Amino acid sequence: MANTIIRIAAFACLALAGCTTAPSLSPGSKYVAMGSSFAAGPGIPTYVDATPAPCMRSDANYAHQLAKRKGLALVDVSCSGGTTLHLTGPRNTIPPQLDAVDADTRLVTITIGGNDVSYIGRLTAASCAGLALVSSAAAACNPIPQAPTEQTYADLATRMDHIAKDVRRRAPSARLIFVDYLAVLPAKGT
Repeated sequence: MANTIIRIAAFACLALAGCTTAPSLSPGSKYVAMGSSFAAGPGIPTYVDATPAPCMRSDANYAHQLAKRKGLALVDVSCSGGTTLHLTGPRNTIPPQLDAVDADTRLVTITIGGNDVSYIGRLTAASCAGLALVSSAAAACNPIPQAPTEQTYADLATRMDHIAKDVRRRAPSARLIFVDYLAVLPAKGT
């Protein structure tokens, strides 16, 4: 439910920010990819940087595949562990991801928000706790992060609205696409 709310809020803000139908992308158009690990592609060989940490950005993530297929000039600033705050502000020595967007940008994809609500942290901790029930691994398990509240989701929607408006301000001719997270567990069953 909350994921649907975030998606709806993100697309609604595009309409509020004055989004119109974007022209088709020509080869060589600047494409900026932003987001967290689901955008960066950790674990997908090979990495863009010789020392990939902390971003673990793969040269075979969806942004690289799309850019290659469409002949786009990719600027991939996605970074594992990223949150909406890392799009708008620095993460240690890494500049804000939004700094990559400028008036020449024609396509922006954003996959963000999961770390804001501890999506993977909660999933990992819950898996670990389940494993601890059948093994002696309980000492290695971290406590499960607190479940996000409705206010957490409302705050996230507000930050995503701000991000969409900032993209529109920086690149008025860009097409902005919020890319949803992949489902990692089935809707039913085990």
